[in-house]
Amino acid sequence: LQANSPAVNAVPLADCPATDQRGVTRPDDGEPACDIGAFELADQTPFANFTGKLEVTVSSGRFELNSRFTLGAASDGIDPLTEPVTLQIGTLSLTIPAGSFLEQKKGDYVFSGVVDGVSLNAKFEDMGAGMYTFKANGSSASALSITNPVTVTLSIGDDSGSWTGTVSIN
Repeated sequence: LQANSPAVNAVPLADCPATDQRGVTRPDDGEPACDIGAFELADQTPFANFTGKLEVTVSSGRFELNSRFTLGAASDGIDPLTEPVTLQIGTLSLTIPAGSFLEQKKGDYVFSGVVDGVSLNAKFEDMGAGMYTFKANGSSASALSITNPVTVTLSIGDDSGSWTGTVSIN
């Protein structure tokens, strides 16, 4: 949904399901009503910074992302155990549903599985003071159509960041 869509906050609270199709709580952050459709528009808190390195092998649909981000000042923190995680690389968008990550140790989370036909491994590592590393590698990403420069976006619940750069394409 776009923020100005007439579907935003159009369903009375009494008629709202508890979560949307991704597991995002409805309504979003104390709003007076739910959004129409399968997805609740989640207000985003931008990362203070987000950088990364991406390598792509287009012929096999393989990618490897190593990134680092710092949560924004308005963030209430991240919790991949209860929040959906969406990774977008160019035209490829993968959403790991809430509850799919496992906690290795306090603040470190891992996922290994298949999302939309893509074999995906992902890991968050808490570096302290709101800083994290995020690593992801995937294969069989048939929808991986990459040209430089490419934009990479990472969203964890209501926290999100993007960077655009030149990537290594094989």
